[in-house]
This record gives sequence, structure tokens and C-alpha cells, in this order.
Amino acid sequence: MKRLRLILALLLLAFAPCAKAQLIALKTDAVMDAATVPNLTVELVTSRRLSLGLTALGAFKPWWGNGVKALGAMPEMRYWFGGRPLTREFVGLAVGVGTYDITWGDERHRGEAGLLGLTFGYAFHLSPHWSLEVHGGCAATYYEGRHHFVDDHYIPPQRNARGISIVPFRIGATFAWIIK
Repeated sequence: MKRLRLILALLLLAFAPCAKAQLIALKTDAVMDAATVPNLTVELVTSRRLSLGLTALGAFKPWWGNGVKALGAMPEMRYWFGGRPLTREFVGLAVGVGTYDITWGDERHRGEAGLLGLTFGYAFHLSPHWSLEVHGGCAATYYEGRHHFVDDHYIPPQRNARGISIVPFRIGATFAWIIK
């Protein structure tokens, strides 16, 4: 997991010099908000066809789960096909890291995860300062942590669950406020 955090930090440092911020947007995904997973994205336009966004999200006992706690961060680089950033079709590449603690029924899962995802979407320009994006994609997720039963008094001292899964990724609708 330390390697994933290091990769995330290096990606942010690599893209920082090219961030001229011709446009800056604040975004929130309405689907995640409806599922009581607060999220916020800051997106900077770095060139005529590229933008860099950083998303932070968290979930603390949302209505759909008995005991869900999760925190995550994810930078995403987007390529805009229309030649005008924050408008029309885009494809994005994201790297993310996060921690989770989930109690589902009589099972508990606790650990860290990292992902590499691909997003496709379309941004509708609503006004000079507002847009709506619809997007979806898939991600390869690596997770590592502990898995045990809640009523079991023995909690494994070391990680006993790890693997890679292909999962749906960033399926939703995002409202964007274009600041500059």
C-alpha cells in the first residue's frame, strides 16, 4: 500500500508543473451524494485538450450499509476530444487509493485498496459557469486487508484477504461549477 501512496504522490508532482489553470472547476458527483458518500473534485485545465482533477471522498455509515467507513483520494487526467476542456466527450485515466472498514451482515472487511481506472463521459455545457457530466467506466482494483466474522472473538493479526477485481467505476452524473 505504501507503493500505491508513493505512486500517487509522484503522479501529482509530475503533473504540477504543467498546471497553468486556464479554467478551474469544483465538482460533486450527484449519484455518490445520493448514496451519502460526500465527494469533492477540483479540476484544473492544463492545456487545450487536457485537464487534471483530484477527487476526495468519504463514507461514514451511509444509509445503505450498517457499518461502512471509507476514505479515498484519486487524481484523474482527462483528454477532451472536442478541443475545448470541460465540454463534450472525454476519456479519463485515474489512479486511486483508499481505506475501508465495512461490516456487512455478520462479516467484517478492513484494509486498503488501490485502483487504476478508465472513464468515458460527456459534459453538457449549461451556462458559462455550470456544466453537467455523465460518465462511466471500469477499474482494476487491488485490495489487501483483514476479513473475519463479527461474532468471532479471534481477529487475525495479519492480513488474510487480498486480490484484484475488475469493478464498475465512476458511474454517475457530476455537477461542475466552473470558477475561472
